[in-house]
Amino acid sequence: MTKRPPPEALEPVEVEPPPAHISILEQLSSKTLSVCWSDPRSGHYADQVWRIGLARMDSFCVLTGMPIRRGDPVFRPRACESYFPANRDRMILASAVPSGPSGILLD
Repeated sequence: MTKRPPPEALEPVEVEPPPAHISILEQLSSKTLSVCWSDPRSGHYADQVWRIGLARMDSFCVLTGMPIRRGDPVFRPRACESYFPANRDRMILASAVPSGPSGILLD
């Protein structure tokens, strides 16, 4: 008898279309990037700071389209209690950053 995977393993990953335009402007530090983001659904950010962290959920890299798995090192827009950018749940795989993961430090 074949054992079925748990229901949460069968839940589809919600896939959002890639932004109309995204580019890495500069690596500000080993933990931050400056990103230019433009999308009709989530707005325009000319110089948005993205910070390194670990993916909290499965998704796809907005730069490459590669799959992201929970726990992968990723960059995502910096957010705080008083500022929630519309693209706050989007991610870039750290390995997709042109300088490569060697200069990137995780907390």
